[in-house]
Amino acid sequence: MTSAFVLIFSVLILGGILAALGDRLGSKVGKARLTLFNLRPKQTAVVVTVMTGTVIAASTLGLLFGLSKSLRQGVFQLDEILAQRRQELLDVTAEKEQIEQELATARSDRLEAEQELQEIEGRFAEAQTQLERFRSQAADLQADITALTTEQRTLREQRDRLQTQSESLRAQLNRQNTVIEERSQQIVALENQQSQLQAEINDRDNRIAQLDQSIAQKDQILTGLEGQIGTLEEQVNILEASYINFRSGNVALTTGQVLAFGVVRILDPSAANQAIDQLLREANRNAVMATGGTNPDFEARVAQITNAQVEQLLDQIADGRDYVVRLLSAGNYLQGEAAVQVFADAVLNEQIFREGEVIATLSLEELSLQNPNAARRPVDFLLGAAQFRARRAGILGDIQVEDGNVSRIISFAEAINSSPEPITEIRAIATENTFTAGPLRLELIAFSNGRIVIRS
Repeated sequence: MTSAFVLIFSVLILGGILAALGDRLGSKVGKARLTLFNLRPKQTAVVVTVMTGTVIAASTLGLLFGLSKSLRQGVFQLDEILAQRRQELLDVTAEKEQIEQELATARSDRLEAEQELQEIEGRFAEAQTQLERFRSQAADLQADITALTTEQRTLREQRDRLQTQSESLRAQLNRQNTVIEERSQQIVALENQQSQLQAEINDRDNRIAQLDQSIAQKDQILTGLEGQIGTLEEQVNILEASYINFRSGNVALTTGQVLAFGVVRILDPSAANQAIDQLLREANRNAVMATGGTNPDFEARVAQITNAQVEQLLDQIADGRDYVVRLLSAGNYLQGEAAVQVFADAVLNEQIFREGEVIATLSLEELSLQNPNAARRPVDFLLGAAQFRARRAGILGDIQVEDGNVSRIISFAEAINSSPEPITEIRAIATENTFTAGPLRLELIAFSNGRIVIRS
């Protein structure tokens, strides 16, 4: 706004000066009764006045175009800028529709998976019920076979006794033969029935075996899951023990803790070792400060790295591009440790976010104005989501709100709580172009029905 006032003031002063000069020049031309192009003196004075006005207009436009880039773009590039904005709007709209289609497809797949899981559980329960029914039928069939076998043995004994009777009972034997034949037919029929029952039992045994195999497979899966659960419980116990040791002050450095951090560009191969040595000195100093206790010895060489890792790092960053190089702790180290093994990590320093890009968005329901901390949780959640997305996108440096002053976050939450308008949405946006090395500076903005009402 100040530059605009200066520009307008400069144009007014220049116009006034040129107008005064033109008027004075016209007066002198009129008094001297000069002529140009065989014109009368009065007409010559008019021509000089017109030329002076043209110079004023040209100098004014030249000054405006020279000092205002936005004016030049508005006059000469307005149509091109509008066409570009329309194309960007069409691209964003197409991307939004594609994302909505993918979301609908994902929801449909989830519903199908849940239905399939319910069907599998239903079939498993039905199989268990059918298995119990088959076992009950098998038990009944086995009891029938036992009864038929006993009856068959009894009939054979009766037939043997009839055959050994005396001829005096031949007539009675003949009568009994008819009975025996009938009983024999019954026995044959019973044997056929027994064969059929045995075949059915075998078939049901096969089904039971298949069901037992399926149950055994599911038991193996459950056993594997129980083993995984046991492993995870052991890992949780280890992490809890590590956390207890850390809280008690025994652990000075944790695995993956950054000891040195810097952006390196190697244009001269002879300067590569110097850059690496500087990072190693910084890592050694931080390692000594962490493990040295109250009287650290900064001359001691605590941070150690293998030559193979250094050579690999030099080969990786020797292409002349910007790299973010970090030296990290290779394990957990206690205070008083004499050696800390470190390893190097190098990532291209590329642009991750553009200025004004939305990093995280959170929709809000109506907040309780009676609770002074009602907005703290949504703001904390928004910052957590922004940090998660930034780390996942590759930001290695700091992530902060504006200049990193925590009071900005507190003031923003208090402003939301005291806002007379309902806050419907809060966003975290990047305040500048951000690269891998960071830092990522965020601005917090609160909206009320699509209109900005609060800025951090």
